Amino acid sequence: VALYMARQLIQANMPVDLALVSGAAAGHDIGKFGCKGKEAERTPYLHYYYTDQFLTRNEMPLISHIASNHSTWDLELENLSVESLLLIYADFRVKSKRENGQEEVVFYTLEDAFNVILKKLDNVDEAKVLRYKKVYAKLHDFEAYMKSLGVNTEFNDTVISKIQPKDSALLR
Repeated sequence: VALYMARQLIQANMPVDLALVSGAAAGHDIGKFGCKGKEAERTPYLHYYYTDQFLTRNEMPLISHIASNHSTWDLELENLSVESLLLIYADFRVKSKRENGQEEVVFYTLEDAFNVILKKLDNVDEAKVLRYKKVYAKLHDFEAYMKSLGVNTEFNDTVISKIQPKDSALLR
């Protein structure tokens, strides 16, 4: 998903490092294999650390920086690269679910993914919901920006749409 969007952004003349997006997307969850024993139950929290350890040890520090910082909470930072945004966006929209012992990959809309993830969060209180809504809003803005460039976010075409330029005074 990250590469699907990245390739379209390149068509829209956005500077995107495809190799960085590809490496980060491929390696972003490799740290899950490092969570063993008692740590296995904390995989959603610890895999970022092990991802960084693996990629750094294998001399991929740039990929590690993007891959090990792909949590939606990383969206609280003010300035993120397009490569980081692409990975967080993709990771947010793609989830796996188990049905009858089989794992199935599901591509959710941004809104549906928000609801799925909100149900999975630990220790959800009003403050956490508000915090999560803020990071969701950033992803929504990023998606709207990509759409404004003609990027197809529905996974049914790889050619960007021709967008009619708008006067910047009319934009929100």
